[in-house]
Amino acid sequence: MPASHEKIPNRALSGYELAQIIKKKVDEKLSRDGMFTVNIAYERVSFEVMVTVHMDNPHYPQHVSQILSTGPSKQEVAKNPELGSLETFPLSGNLEDEIVFGEETKVVIQSPNMARVENDLPILEQKLDLGTGQLKNRNIMYKGDMPDPAEVGNSTEVVNKSEEAKANINKRKKGKK
Repeated sequence: MPASHEKIPNRALSGYELAQIIKKKVDEKLSRDGMFTVNIAYERVSFEVMVTVHMDNPHYPQHVSQILSTGPSKQEVAKNPELGSLETFPLSGNLEDEIVFGEETKVVIQSPNMARVENDLPILEQKLDLGTGQLKNRNIMYKGDMPDPAEVGNSTEVVNKSEEAKANINKRKKGKK
């Protein structure tokens, strides 16, 4: 607990901090997903990653960042033949025999400082120097026991979107003809 001359403001997350939180969530998801283990192989594959950020800003309520796979160059495949299976999104041809899987993970952040603690990011501490009367800032890291994120309003929800992903890809393909 901070002393009376110490303050820990719950300042807004910076874009860099939000990117670190998103990267950690994606990395955790991929490390637990059975489709990304060493014993799974893909003869042909393409991918789409979409990050949608909903903000409390009436002038810019949502930001979407989309990443699509692109095929490697002939030189890249010559150096690393495994890259030959990576194709431009969406896969060409009929998807009836292809496996399409999708998942949506929703993360709600109500407390920026709690999100920082959960994701091992530093929190700014402001401390009043009693000798000079000036505020001094320093970054601190919290480790150990953490409160339940649900108690502070942060939540994570995972929804299977495989069928919807397959339908969307087929719609895109029909529109390209």
